[in-house]
Amino acid sequence: ATYACLWYDKPVLGAEAYTAQAHYSESLWDLKPFGDRAYCSGINQFILHSYVHQPFDKKPGMTLFMWGSHFNRNNLYWQHISDWFDYHARVQYILQKGTAQPQVLHFVGDQLPQAIEQAVPYSLPAGYSAAVCNFDILTNKIKPGKGSMQMSNGGACQLLTIPKATSIEAATLRRIAEFVDKGAVLYGPKPTGVLSLSNREKNSRELETLANKMWGKINGKDVTENQYGKGRVIWGKPIANVLRDMKILPDFEATSKRQNALLYIHKKANDADVFFVVNQLNAELDIECLFATTNQKPEIWDPEKGTVRIPAACTFENGRARLHVLFKPRQSLMFIFKTGQGGGNIA
Repeated sequence: ATYACLWYDKPVLGAEAYTAQAHYSESLWDLKPFGDRAYCSGINQFILHSYVHQPFDKKPGMTLFMWGSHFNRNNLYWQHISDWFDYHARVQYILQKGTAQPQVLHFVGDQLPQAIEQAVPYSLPAGYSAAVCNFDILTNKIKPGKGSMQMSNGGACQLLTIPKATSIEAATLRRIAEFVDKGAVLYGPKPTGVLSLSNREKNSRELETLANKMWGKINGKDVTENQYGKGRVIWGKPIANVLRDMKILPDFEATSKRQNALLYIHKKANDADVFFVVNQLNAELDIECLFATTNQKPEIWDPEKGTVRIPAACTFENGRARLHVLFKPRQSLMFIFKTGQGGGNIA
């Protein structure tokens, strides 16, 4: 759902924010990590839960039972909240621009009902970005390309995964076969049956024939790959090894043992690369960061203060930019990489 803006041309994706059990001792500092995590998931508009009309000055005021944080004039931090609103406004202004840049596509499957836990069964290494897609997206929003899947937003992706469930529709596998035939890589187990009862026998035979061609002698143990057309089908080796063998570098990487302390989202806005990066730790983080970009004009935007600065040093190697960054506790920063040729405007 968080990739509606990617596939269906919806730049604004809203969600109810800060809904939980009400704790009147919580501060804006306590709320910040939850909001930043939502931004990194693709959400870019918060609908606060909730500002409740206060007809009386009985404190702490009216509530919606135990649910949600309450933003009202009787809250102890109310007189200090404007800077917090400014922070969210700046982040949302930027993240509502452009589109996400996934490196891996997860097909959610044909089964119903669908849940994100089923749709994304493979844990990617830190720093890799992914998006989910359904049959409609495979058919109408992605086209087979030379060695990749060409996305409607202009991006390209080489790796497609299918769920661990072994049932899929024959029409779906036909479409996936088109991508692999042109050079894409498919990761997942061999399907053994169809789901629909419509033309079940015919579709079952077609599925079996096509699956046998695509998976060949793959058994997930001593045979893990099969060539199909210009592409490959892989099953039985860790997906991290697949990415490494395909020479797909992380979209974002931190050269530190504490790299999982950082969350991020990468978007392309016009011809600028935009990275929103969050320090999840309540501690300073002195770290080197690598960003997947070929644009060589970096800027660091601070959404808390509204400031912009040019980093003192930035090196470029193998299609990535290397920056040394000092993150303050729980700090979020925007890294904007422009073309350096008068372009890269994200407005």
